[in-house]
Parts: sequence; C-alpha cells; structure tokens
Amino acid sequence: MIYDFPPPWIGLSPGAYELSRAQVELGNKVTVFAGEWPRQRAYQEADLRVKRFPFCLPYLNLYFTYGPSILIKYLSDIHINRFDMLHGHTFHPIYYHFYRNWFRDSTPYTLHMNITSAERIHRHKNVPFITKIFDWPLAIKAEQKGCEVADAIICVSESVRGEVLKWYKPNPEKVFVVPNGVNTRLFSPFGSNLKKELQLEDSKVILFVGRLYQNKNVNLLIESLTYLPRNFKLLVIGEGHNKEELIKLSYNLKVQKRIIFKGFIPYLKLSNYYRTADIFVLLSTLEGFPKVILEALASGLPVIASNCFQGDSYLSRHIIQIKDLYPKKIAEKIQEVDQKNIKVNVEGISNNYDWLVIANRIQEIYQALLK
Repeated sequence: MIYDFPPPWIGLSPGAYELSRAQVELGNKVTVFAGEWPRQRAYQEADLRVKRFPFCLPYLNLYFTYGPSILIKYLSDIHINRFDMLHGHTFHPIYYHFYRNWFRDSTPYTLHMNITSAERIHRHKNVPFITKIFDWPLAIKAEQKGCEVADAIICVSESVRGEVLKWYKPNPEKVFVVPNGVNTRLFSPFGSNLKKELQLEDSKVILFVGRLYQNKNVNLLIESLTYLPRNFKLLVIGEGHNKEELIKLSYNLKVQKRIIFKGFIPYLKLSNYYRTADIFVLLSTLEGFPKVILEALASGLPVIASNCFQGDSYLSRHIIQIKDLYPKKIAEKIQEVDQKNIKVNVEGISNNYDWLVIANRIQEIYQALLK
C-alpha cells in the first residue's frame, strides 16, 4: 500500500517499484495498491500487479481520496484473493491502520518507515499553514497508529529507527533496520555520459539530485562555487518551489554560467547524469535514507554529505561527511575529495545494497512473521 508507484517516477515510486520487482524475482506475487488515478492506469508485469482506484485523484487530498479507497479495495479483495502479507508505507494506509486497530485483522502486517512526519514537523517550522495544521498532524496520527498495530516495522536507517522509537514508542523488538537499495544494473560506472552534450568535458562536475526545497540547502552549494576554481561546475537535477530563488542567487553571485539546472530527469535516464559527474554532494538538514547516495556510489562517484541521516557502518565508510555547512568549508571539502582521487568500492555497494539483497532481508522478516 503506497500512493507513489510508477508511472510517474517520482517520490517514493522508484524505490517501491524496484523493491516490488526484486520481491517478484524471489518468487513472490505482489499486488500494489497505488494512487495517481485517473492519469495513470492499472497494469501487470509478470507477477507484479498494480491497481489504481477511482477517487485517487492526484494529491487532492490524500486523506480523502487514496486513503479510504485502498481500505475499500482491500476489504473487497480479501473475499477474492488471499494475501499472505500486507506491506504499508508510512502514513499512506491511514484508514487501514485504524481498521486494523478496531477489527483485529489477522493478516501479518509490515509497516515501512522511510522517515517520520513527527520529526519533519519538529525540524521544519517554515511550512505552508495547511501542511502544519492539517496534513502533518494527520500523518503523525496515521504513523503512530501504524506503529502500534504493525507486526513488524522496517526503518530505512538507524536515524529513522531512532525517530520511530522517540515519537511513536512501539515495542523495540518489532523494529528492524533495512536500508534502501539500488539497481546496480542501471546505476554503474560503465556506460555513456553527457559531458560532451553538456559542454563539461574540461570541467570538474559537482552533482546534486533531488527536490529543490529549502531543507536541501542547494543555496549553500551554489555559494560554495565562489570559493572554487572556475573549472568546477554544478549540475542540478530536480524541480521544486525554490528553483527560481536558486537561479536568482546564481545570477547575484555571478556564477550562473557555471551551473546547469536540468530540471526533472526521469529515473530511468538518471544514470547518464551520474556518470557525467565527478563528485556528488547532498547537504540536507534531514533525510530518511537518501536513495540518491546509493545511486551515486553505485555509479562510482565519491559522496559528500551532511549529517542528515545515520546509515549503517558499512555505508558510513563510503560517505565523506561534512559537519560545517558553510560555503567556504563546503568548497574546501570538495577540493579535498577531488585531490584525493577517491575510488569507490562499487562491488561492495552492489553486494550490500542491490535491491535483490534488500528484498532478501525483508523476506526474512516476512518468514519470521508467517511462522
């Protein structure tokens, strides 16, 4: 149960799709209750079936459209199909969480927490009024009830596990950490790049991939260019309500010719952009487990990241962390990484974070619940 499922390839949808495909590869039959109707249709790929429902209008409003629709569909489907396991994502199955609480559904239920709404509202005060007083409080209630009724809770990182325990206080014994994965057949150092097309052949390319929101701190990355040699260029992939502000900042700092804003790039076309870059930088204030970090590492890119999440010990060894988020310090760290010519252990990333490896770890949790 997840609203975001491709198409379109946005939000949580790429990860949910890759996990579902890997689960099918393990021999499972997967049914996805997804949103985006009527713009996107239901479809089936082998043993992956994607269902979309009337009234799941695109985010108008999730709680009044998609939320009740999946509960109604589930209650109608259980008389036809036998589900061995239910798997929900964050607050999306809000009405199912309350239904399960009231009627004690016996089907094992796993809740996947990519981040907590409680921590988001705690960290980010400057959000739209309706989000602050309506959307996020409802999301918090849904996640809290989900953590209460779920048989297992999967957190994508140690930091998310900490948030879940802090805000929702479930039994710690049912809380597991399983990271996000990466499609290592799609993201790898081998293949074409876009340096010639983007006129970046003689440049050191810094890459950012993500939504252009305030918490991503892309403005600091732009400002860091003023402390870097002119051959350092910034490639920005993504859209968001801060985009115009960031473009204006680049002109004010007179670095606009050193920045390429490419906008939204579909997930399946991202790999060429990773191979175009020399360094990947993510300076967010809060993340659950950013899949872009794994995509960069799988592509052979050294990664500089803020202390925006706590990954496992293996991943931590592959990330160059920066604590001082000041433009000059960021520039110094970028130059330091460039001069060291760091080589990423791509094979190690594949062995630990390929989606099939991640699906196997989740399968073990399923098997324990089914016993």
